[in-house]
This record gives sequence, C-alpha cells and structure tokens, in this order.
Amino acid sequence: MPPVFGSAANALRELQVLLGSRVTTSTIQRKHHSHGESYHSPALPDIVCFPHSTLEVSEIVKISARNSYSTAVTPQHILVKGHRMTDEGRSVEMADQWLFKSDTYDNCNCAVNCGCQFNLPSTHGYCQSAFVGNIVAGHFNETPLVGLKWAGLYKWPGEIAEGHGKRQIIIDARADAAQRVALETIISGGACAPLSNFFSVFASTCSEFCETLFLPIRLEAHLERRTARVDIPGIMRSSGRPIINEFTGEPFHIALARPSGSFEFTYAEIGQGTTSVTGAMEMAFADSWAHFCVHHLNQDGLIRERSRLTAWLERMSPRFRA
Repeated sequence: MPPVFGSAANALRELQVLLGSRVTTSTIQRKHHSHGESYHSPALPDIVCFPHSTLEVSEIVKISARNSYSTAVTPQHILVKGHRMTDEGRSVEMADQWLFKSDTYDNCNCAVNCGCQFNLPSTHGYCQSAFVGNIVAGHFNETPLVGLKWAGLYKWPGEIAEGHGKRQIIIDARADAAQRVALETIISGGACAPLSNFFSVFASTCSEFCETLFLPIRLEAHLERRTARVDIPGIMRSSGRPIINEFTGEPFHIALARPSGSFEFTYAEIGQGTTSVTGAMEMAFADSWAHFCVHHLNQDGLIRERSRLTAWLERMSPRFRA
C-alpha cells in the first residue's frame, strides 16, 4: 500500500470511519479502477470505496469535497464503486454477484475449545489465526475462481471483539489480474452485505491491513481425515492432524455443527495444528485448535446447506446399516 499524506490521509481516515473495510488503497484495486474503455489515459485513484447505499455515496462526496478531492462515479467505478450514474442522473445499484466455496483448514492459537465457536474468551487473552483454502466452486461476476488457493492471516492483541486487529491476505500466484481483484475483494470483506460472513466481520475488527501477497500456495488437505499440510514459501508452514485418543492411540473424532448463529460454516471437523508465520504477520503456535470446513458464501452471506462432510452421519443411520 502506498503512503498517504496530507488531505488524502484525512480523507482516508474519514472514509474508514464511514465504510470500515469497504475502503482501500490497495495497489491492485487502484490499478483495476484506473482505466476503462474511454479515450482517457489511465489514472490511479488514491482511494477506492465500495458504498452500499446512495446515502453513503453522498457522504463520500462530502468527505472528498472537505479534503479538496474530486470524486469520480463512472461505469468503471474509479473512486466510488457500486453505483453508476445514468444519463438521467439516477443512481443505479451495481451489485456484484459471486460464489465462494472453499475446502478450508484453519489453525489458531487457542486450545481445543476455541472461544469463537463456544462463545467463550480466548485461551490466552489474544487471538492469532491462519486460514488456508482451496476453492472448489466459485466465481466473481463472470470471473471463474475454481482451483485457486488463498490464505488469510489475522492477529488481535486481545479478544477479537475488542478490535485493533491486523490482517494479511495471500492469493495464489497462478491467479490472473481479474481473479486477483476478485479474491482480494471477497477476502477483504467487500462486495457483500455488511457483516454477513467471517471475512467481513473480521475486517471490521482490524485496523491494520498488510499488503496483499501473490505467492505459490501449497496446500494438501483431507477434511474428513482432519489432515493438512501447508507451505507458502518464505511466509508460512503449517500441519494439521486429528486429535489422538491417549488411551487407544486412535483418532478422536470431534465435529461441530452450527445450523444457526455462525457467519463462517455450518459444520466443521475438529483437530489440532501447528503453524509458524514469518514476515509482517510473524506468529507461531503448536498443538492448538484446528478446524476443517467448507466455507460456502455469496454476496448475501453464509449459504446454509448441509456440508458434504456430514456424509458419515448417513452411514450410521439404521436404513444405511440395513
């Protein structure tokens, strides 16, 4: 992210108060919104906003004027994204349509009773977490996302709800320009109903956003077996495994069903993980909470359908055994 000075810094602060995570100075987003099909030369905006209402558009224009900034509302959404002005001057909603279905492994620093899932305080009084996933179905408008991998790294100095968190997004180096913009938008918590998924909720609790990285992501995960291996060269290594029953030496099967109340998943397999992260998000934890789940989201929030991971329940039914 480039440094922001003077009136731009003032404008950015005011916009962040208004929009939270729906304002960005990300280089990739600024480049994406710097050009269109007109004869005008590309020009990077300083700030890109994602308003959800005409009232927010009005407030953005006021903030820009106070800070001697021009505001462009164009078919390419250069500064104000989400609305297009027609010839009659009316504002037309330009809602993004997307699907994000990911086989995901998450390892955090809590013990195997993660407060996020049981409405309890965190184990150590602060939270650190690393999500890594493979998209098995997905698109952002017309941009396909299937087969791409992603990671989200988070740190909070206290409980998540207390805020002041720090986040870094890592996107598969194989993604093309349109896919990079799409994934960064989704994982940033943008282009969705406010607080409708865990990306949006977590973004609302973060105040520091590290530059998005585009790197090879090696992920081998078997959600049903509760195993995972992650290698993001120079940044992260992690391994997940099932909890082992100390008396029998066999995998100890624990699962968590969330038919309501969750903004992340409807069902997850529980295990343990060990993770080390270097760079801007340096952190490390071992033999701590891990869950293996299917993140199934769209622009409206969590898609509440039965996870494929619950297939083992059918095998236990009397009809199946008969």
